[in-house]
Amino acid sequence: MAKLEYVKEPEIPFPQANSMGTCISLIKFLQEWIKTTENIANYCKFTDRQSGYYTSACKYLWLVQDFKRWGYQLTELGKEVAVLPDKELKYKFIELILEHKVFNEVFQIYNIREITAEEVVEIMENNNLYNIDSYDTYKRRSSTILAWCEWIKKTSKEEGFSFKLNIIK
Repeated sequence: MAKLEYVKEPEIPFPQANSMGTCISLIKFLQEWIKTTENIANYCKFTDRQSGYYTSACKYLWLVQDFKRWGYQLTELGKEVAVLPDKELKYKFIELILEHKVFNEVFQIYNIREITAEEVVEIMENNNLYNIDSYDTYKRRSSTILAWCEWIKKTSKEEGFSFKLNIIK
């Protein structure tokens, strides 16, 4: 893995979308044209509210942006990532996730041993996350961090990714 620099936490809601597979499907779907919340919900077979969760997760990774007031489109980075072959795309997603200090810190522990939701919440509280102001919200969002870390670990094993976390702080 190339050297990564931590990115500044975006000023958008912290992700609450646990399926990385759905995030990947979403950016591939957005290659075709600008989509509305309803288009995305229909494609992914879930509610408009869940559509918002997954578009926000992709926005958090700098892959999706709002289009005017009614839709979503890929960012330039999203366009580049969406056309990558599957293995490279997964690798890029891992890099994009681990550029976020909170995910990186949790993954470094998760990759070695089990980590509790309470430990994840403590790491989250120390990372100045945007607009999270209660323990209950931290606890709910911790499930996304754990799900993404599980996806990274599983995907790395399946794809044969071998990397050291080399972060420039």
